[in-house]
Amino acid sequence: VAGVRIAWRARNRVAIETFVREVTDDPRVARFAFIEALGSPALVDRRLAALRSMVDALLDHKGRSRRAPGASDSYREVVATVLVGGLAELLIAWLHQNINAELPQLVEDYIRLANDIGDATNRAKH
Repeated sequence: VAGVRIAWRARNRVAIETFVREVTDDPRVARFAFIEALGSPALVDRRLAALRSMVDALLDHKGRSRRAPGASDSYREVVATVLVGGLAELLIAWLHQNINAELPQLVEDYIRLANDIGDATNRAKH
């Protein structure tokens, strides 16, 4: 079981770091995706669809790899939606310089939070 725990944590790290790198390597991409898109209804729809796609991918991955036996589908969907939306909001706050931390530290903090939430979800009896 310890090896499985390490494996999912490593996958979480790779997925989170890759996503953050993809949207922050070019600040114009991050601003467009997270901030400027909010001014266009069509782009808002695309942004929401992209976030929903990430939620679905997370649910699909968790469903295959380590589904929490006591957590309901509704509870799992709430957790996935909060994690994905929270990461988007965290990056928006960072782009606006509303968080006094460097990006690598934010990523480390978010990974820790995501792993803690994953542990708690797996123990949930909802």
